[in-house]
Amino acid sequence: MREAIKEIYEFVDGMDRAAFLATPRDDRKTFRAVSASFIVIGESAKALPEDLTSRRPEVPWRAIAGFRDRVVHEYFRIDVETVWETIENGELQHLLDVIEEEIQILASEAPH
Repeated sequence: MREAIKEIYEFVDGMDRAAFLATPRDDRKTFRAVSASFIVIGESAKALPEDLTSRRPEVPWRAIAGFRDRVVHEYFRIDVETVWETIENGELQHLLDVIEEEIQILASEAPH
């Protein structure tokens, strides 16, 4: 999940809204790469243990998994604007921050 989020930021680095909204037509590789990364994020969210997801109720885990389902099952009708907003509005960064925090917690709890 962490790597998929970082990859999304790499894929869209240097793009503005207009450039990203044109990716389904003008830059299919980027659009497909971003879409695939969102699928990985959603699959990962579905696989997280309940103790972790319940510990972080501020993260919309079901919505993340649901977004993955929309990307997979409605691929030809993906709302590119929604994808861009998700990237730009801080939701992905917040998720990355939460994941980084949880990794630190797990690392500190691991037997040495």
